[in-house]
Amino acid sequence: MRRVGARNLSVTELLDRLIGSGGPEASAARIAERLYRHFGCSLYRIAVADVSALEAVSGVGVATAARLVSALELGRGSATDEDTLHDPIHLRSGRCVRQDGPPAV
Repeated sequence: MRRVGARNLSVTELLDRLIGSGGPEASAARIAERLYRHFGCSLYRIAVADVSALEAVSGVGVATAARLVSALELGRGSATDEDTLHDPIHLRSGRCVRQDGPPAV
């Protein structure tokens, strides 16, 4: 990811990174492909799925499903947060910190 950057990875490659190491039956890359196909090759459908719907995919357990739901929710929040368009922030210790000043409250 350092070499090419996250923006240059496919959806399945990004899902692969979130899934982690995979399991004895399939690699993380294979599970990512299953997940993407299961939801009709739609990132939106994956993003609105709940933990139990994600767990229906072979190789996706509760921890992986929770990680996916959390990551996609963060992405949805950043995509709809109007402030991020004009004022870049970083997350640190669970709170927003502006690059140029004190923590936002």
